[in-house]
Amino acid sequence: MKRKLLALVLMVVIVLGALYVFMGSENAPPTAARLDVCLGDCLSLYPYDVGNYEVVVEARPLVSGDNGRAEITVVVDGSPVGVLESYFDYDLWTDEPAGYL
Repeated sequence: MKRKLLALVLMVVIVLGALYVFMGSENAPPTAARLDVCLGDCLSLYPYDVGNYEVVVEARPLVSGDNGRAEITVVVDGSPVGVLESYFDYDLWTDEPAGYL
């Protein structure tokens, strides 16, 4: 059990590190569309290649509006490894993409 938890934490750290490295790069994936204007199942996908692993970060709002709860799911090689409870908030004046906490 401890090894699985440690592996999950390690994968989340790797994904967050990859996000940090690639966000300033020209090759970074595009930023998410506004989650609060989606109809139906709103899901933003962020694919990354991390070493030999294919990592996808899925962001899904749990409420509609300009801010609220969200879930961020980390998927490694097609298998979900963890779900993070999060919160999104938009800058209403400049219509910027959501920031996740």
